[in-house]
Amino acid sequence: MITEFSDLAISVGVVGAALLIVFIAWNLIVRRRRDAYQYTPSSLDDVADAQIEEGEFRSSIISEQIEERVKQILDEQGLSLGDKLDFGTASDGSLRIWVSDQAYDEVDHIPDSSIRDAVKKAVDEFNL
Repeated sequence: MITEFSDLAISVGVVGAALLIVFIAWNLIVRRRRDAYQYTPSSLDDVADAQIEEGEFRSSIISEQIEERVKQILDEQGLSLGDKLDFGTASDGSLRIWVSDQAYDEVDHIPDSSIRDAVKKAVDEFNL
C-alpha cells in the first residue's frame, strides 16, 4: 500500500512540476511578445495637423483632420476658402459641412463641385 501511495505522490509531483514549467514558459513568451510590440496608433499621426480654431463648430478630431486636408487641396487649386469652410457636428451627431454660412448634411448636396471633389479626395486619402 505504501509503495502505491509513493508512486502516486511521485506521479502527481512530476505532473505538477511539468505544469509549472509550462506555465513559466508560457508567461515568458507572452511577456516577450507584449514587450516587443510597441503600440503607437497610426491614427495619432493621421490627426496630427487637425486644428479646432476659435469660432469653429465642434466636430470630431478626424473630421477636423479631413477639414484641414480639404482646405489644403482647395489651396493647391487656388480656391482658398479659409474660414468659410468648417466641419461641425449636427445635433444628431452626424457630420455637417458649412460652406460660407450654408450648412450641408450630405457632401453631394454641396453645389460647388470643386469643394465636393476636395472633400471626397480628402476622405479617400484618410481611408487609405
